[in-house]
Amino acid sequence: MKNRYLVMAAAVTVSALLQAFTMNVFLDPVQLLPSGFTGIAALLSRIAALAGISLSTSFGMVALNIPVALKGNASTAGMDFIALYVSNRMGKSIWQYVFAFNCCLLCVFGALFGWEHAGYSILFQFIATRTIDSFYHRFKRVTLQITTQKPDQVVKEYVGTCRRGISVVEGYGGYSGKKMSLMHTVVSTYEVHDILLRLKAIDPAVIVNVMPTESFVGSFYQKPLD
Repeated sequence: MKNRYLVMAAAVTVSALLQAFTMNVFLDPVQLLPSGFTGIAALLSRIAALAGISLSTSFGMVALNIPVALKGNASTAGMDFIALYVSNRMGKSIWQYVFAFNCCLLCVFGALFGWEHAGYSILFQFIATRTIDSFYHRFKRVTLQITTQKPDQVVKEYVGTCRRGISVVEGYGGYSGKKMSLMHTVVSTYEVHDILLRLKAIDPAVIVNVMPTESFVGSFYQKPLD
């Protein structure tokens, strides 16, 4: 777990540096507008400049992000944080709505500073939004079919760490003839790796079949964002 947090911290740091590099090297020189709260802060800075007022983009980003907290599962906060939160509450992706909001923001930008830059900004944001949507699947669920000869230990470990229910059916192996327990549970895709590690630690011979879950009806605990 310690190594995992170290890797996560390193990844977040590198990602933040890459984002800053992208804004300073690619976006600002060609006058493209970034998305979300960063884009709002940049737009307000440019509008203030038209009136002869100096308004720092960095200050605007901090001021806008204070109401939603300045962190959220390695998010850049702002609209990303809100989208992550709502996606987890609703159990589905809402990135298309985030993109629609950014398009409205860019319409204001285009009307004030030119449609050419706004058009290229929309293209940039569409690619960025589709990329995030392709990689972020926390709201997606899978079914775990677990076969083990140590049902009591597995259930105790699973329920104690995952805060979820699990169904247990007693049976036997068709090939070995040994007593087996078959378990079913539904989890988030983000939990699968940790669960498999815990189950293997309890029962090295455990068999786990991971199957996609198209829909789910009933109570489902979703770990809150940090």
